[in-house]
Amino acid sequence: MRRILVTFMLLISGFLNAQTELIDAKKVNVRDSIRINGKWIKYIITDSALANATDRDLASAKAVKEYILNRFGTLYIKDTFTTNLVVNITPGRTFGKYVNGQTIPSIGKTANQVITEALTEAIPPIYYAPTAGLSSSPVGGSYEIGSNLGTITLSASFTQNDGGTSTGNTFSKFISSWNNLGSNADAITSLTSTTYYRVTTTYNQGACKNNNLGVQDCTGRINSGNVVSGNIQFTPFQKRYWGFVNSATPSDADILALTQDGNGTNIGLSLTNITPTGSQYLIYVRPNSGSVSSITVNGFPSTAAFTTTTRSFTNAQGYSSSYQIIVSNNAQTSILNSVIFQ
Repeated sequence: MRRILVTFMLLISGFLNAQTELIDAKKVNVRDSIRINGKWIKYIITDSALANATDRDLASAKAVKEYILNRFGTLYIKDTFTTNLVVNITPGRTFGKYVNGQTIPSIGKTANQVITEALTEAIPPIYYAPTAGLSSSPVGGSYEIGSNLGTITLSASFTQNDGGTSTGNTFSKFISSWNNLGSNADAITSLTSTTYYRVTTTYNQGACKNNNLGVQDCTGRINSGNVVSGNIQFTPFQKRYWGFVNSATPSDADILALTQDGNGTNIGLSLTNITPTGSQYLIYVRPNSGSVSSITVNGFPSTAAFTTTTRSFTNAQGYSSSYQIIVSNNAQTSILNSVIFQ
């Protein structure tokens, strides 16, 4: 046994040299290990070393090889490639990340290393840009034309994601063009046009992230820049009114007391089972945009039974605009099962 160990050490020195792999002594039974240069090894005689050995060394090497196989049950081969490998497979198929015709950098690598490299591809991380949000008090929405909304207070929010920290906000207002407000507040004392608000938030460059292999990869990194929020919108609407009135020339107060909704842009109106109080005129009041072309009462064409006039009308917000006043020519005294304005 001593002769075999000495011969093995000579072979390691003469032929294997860098081909040996040192392992932790704690992982191997000391009696079944070989100590070289103060470290325990579990290993190896390569085929290339055996091919170049003399007959005498070959016999000793084989003896050591058998010794290792008997003791450890494993013989590690650590030959490395001397040339790069060119993938030669059916087009359309792949060897890991390589396709037909590509060269695998194999020089100096073992087969395990080449396979591992082929099956391992660095995937850049996904970087998510920052986002900006905006809220307001009062909240955006639809309000009757002429509404006094008072002070509009805007509040920005910022989600950093993979960008850098926020460096500032710019609040803007749009009616016919975008204009910076200079602050986060604005006043709407009479809403007559659709008004939009938004915020632009600037931010610093974000940090780099690691890829799937745990290596820092700055591909797609979020650079410094700005992000614009969605819009908050304040939209005016006009109401329409209908019902029964005591006079064929009703006042604004009479009209404001009628049934109403915010669909002033709609021309059509269908009413069912409406009843006057005593003797009253049926009336339909709507913004002066488009015209009612026909009126049907209880299934009969009745356009000629109504008169349409146009005049200024002041709504509940104190806003005056042109309205159509459509009134029945005669007072009604009984239930109307169906009235259709088109």
